[in-house]
Amino acid sequence: MLALIGARDPAVRRMLCRCLEKQGWITLPARDGPALAYLAPRLRPELILSDASLSGSPDGAAAARFIRGPWSSAPIVLMTGDCRRSALLRLEGWSVLEKPFTLAELMTAAQGQLPPAADRARP
Repeated sequence: MLALIGARDPAVRRMLCRCLEKQGWITLPARDGPALAYLAPRLRPELILSDASLSGSPDGAAAARFIRGPWSSAPIVLMTGDCRRSALLRLEGWSVLEKPFTLAELMTAAQGQLPPAADRARP
């Protein structure tokens, strides 16, 4: 399963990638919103995990809105440490992982966004 990981901080990107890789994921990091918006529709990941405030224009949340449209049906989890932004994102219908989070919370968020295994087969 492929996960696209968007995080501003390179150390955080590496940590998220390593955590998911240890759980059997193939990961691809995206350093900013434009990279996330470019890669997601082309690679069709099974999961997109991104900072809501990913740098660039579009930022992480705006890139997710673009991706969610006709370009990709991948489940998206947005990460934020801002409780007001978290509440707003939830009102928009996003899955939100609030910082700081544990590895268990990360894996629950990732697995909770996936359809049943039989539905995940790639064409």
